[in-house]
Amino acid sequence: MVKFRYTDEMKDWLRAHSKGVPYDKLAAKFNRRFGLSKTARQIQSACHDHGAHNGVYIINHPCHKCHWRPVGATRIDKDGYVRIKTKEPCYWKLAHIHEWEKHHGKFNKNKYIIMFIDGDRTNWHIDNLRKYERRIIGAMNRWHLMPELRTPEMFDAAVLLAKSKIAINDATFRTGKHATRTSAAASVSYRSRSKDPKYLEKRRKYARETARKRRAENRELYNQKQRDYRARKSGKI
Repeated sequence: MVKFRYTDEMKDWLRAHSKGVPYDKLAAKFNRRFGLSKTARQIQSACHDHGAHNGVYIINHPCHKCHWRPVGATRIDKDGYVRIKTKEPCYWKLAHIHEWEKHHGKFNKNKYIIMFIDGDRTNWHIDNLRKYERRIIGAMNRWHLMPELRTPEMFDAAVLLAKSKIAINDATFRTGKHATRTSAAASVSYRSRSKDPKYLEKRRKYARETARKRRAENRELYNQKQRDYRARKSGKI
């Protein structure tokens, strides 16, 4: 099979007409212009090979359905958050995080979370955003401390209450760790005593005495069973 080669006219046409046009529409125009039947993927490959990127989207890209929008465009995702396009070809970012980082720089997203003070996910103005530790917001949700009336004052009060509950829990946890350390120290002390000859002799003496008592108890139990058996045989019981 002979490999198809694009002529200089085709390459120039792609460079001149590809900007801002999705590859499926570009393929349809290209086929009408040159009487061919190229697919969108073939046109995408041709644009890539000949420097005619359209800057729209990549076939099978996770956001290929968004179609082309300029940088700075916004949309609402399925969870109700606003996303903003930050760069080509199709890079979108949560608008409230983008806005926060624009004013305060990047932050550790594993430790902190950006909250909407009024609870409106579409209000991503910087005055409506606060950065909190995830454990604080988790405590507020766990103990139902999230205020119904979402004002800055009520939200800050709920955060202080969550912090106090976390501090109490941490103090209790530290007490538990201290008890664990005490038990561990006792275990170490026992291991050191187990090598002491006097301690070992005391343990052996205790074991012998315990075994003697158990043998005596078992012997008495056996004798009692024998007496009961003989009594039944003689008809006394």
